[in-house]
Amino acid sequence: GKRFGAWSYPVKVVVKNGIPTERVKIKTVKTSKGAVAVTVGVPKGFARADMELRSTGGTTVYKRNNRTTYTRITGVKPGTYTLKVRPWVKINGRKAYGDWVSWGRRIRVK
Repeated sequence: GKRFGAWSYPVKVVVKNGIPTERVKIKTVKTSKGAVAVTVGVPKGFARADMELRSTGGTTVYKRNNRTTYTRITGVKPGTYTLKVRPWVKINGRKAYGDWVSWGRRIRVK
């Protein structure tokens, strides 16, 4: 007959469906009259990044999707804004997103 050893204890394994775990880095944010230029470092394993510029009241939002490392958002109304960036990659034909990363400072556009 067959002989079996003792059962092993279950081990908790966390798999994030192949999504890379590195965070995107916001390198530079420059403002000029009515525009904001953003340079990011897309981590290895991700393809591109989505960027969101939101007014402090949350009423005005400027989005730029599918950018590689640089984007210039034009037509921005004067005011104070916050910036968030998240990387993404296509896995099996569907987009998989990384975590949102916020720029720690307020952005003032004249």
